[in-house]
Amino acid sequence: MPSPLVVCFWEGYAQKLEAGKSFQEKVPAAHFVGVHKFVAAVYAGCLDHEPISTAKCRFLGVFSSPEFEVGGRDNAAGNLVITTERQEYSWHAEDLGSSRLVRATLVNKSEQTFYARLGDAMIGSIDQEDLHVAYGSHGHLEQRQAPHSWRELPPGLLIEGVRFVALRPQQAHRLLVHLYSLQGNETGQFRVRVDYFERIDPPEGATPQVDYSNVFTIAR
Repeated sequence: MPSPLVVCFWEGYAQKLEAGKSFQEKVPAAHFVGVHKFVAAVYAGCLDHEPISTAKCRFLGVFSSPEFEVGGRDNAAGNLVITTERQEYSWHAEDLGSSRLVRATLVNKSEQTFYARLGDAMIGSIDQEDLHVAYGSHGHLEQRQAPHSWRELPPGLLIEGVRFVALRPQQAHRLLVHLYSLQGNETGQFRVRVDYFERIDPPEGATPQVDYSNVFTIAR
């Protein structure tokens, strides 16, 4: 019977990773602004919470997570959690479909209702399940140019345009990022930015609150 796997996370001490179960570790992020990924060295035969330098530990390999970003997000407010369905895409039809959409989930994790121009103007309701990053909306597609430098790219159009909708507390929405205007020419790392307001009728020139999605890649 094989020895249980253990994963070494911090300070050289083993921690058991049981078959079929997930492993979670919280890391204080305040001093780690930038783009990162978790890397775990996996061993067998170790004793839980014992130093991995003991002779019984046998090295099996290294596994890493997708890249993620901490801080450096231009004063993100942290009220909206925006998560794409995948971390990696290509311009092939089976990835983005004929409509060239990146699908994401947007959740308002706060206890306050916010408002943003993300709805389909053809639908009269202020409450819409599907939201859109499209031309004229408060959703923006950005491409990484340098570690902390991004440029905005033009999203696709909705035929009837966009309108304000409510982002209610603890409510989840499908967020559709329309890419067909890019013609499959842009590759690299991307993120979605959403601007939003505390009022449905913000005064002209009002400064929005801002939140960002995870970083994802699009290849040819």
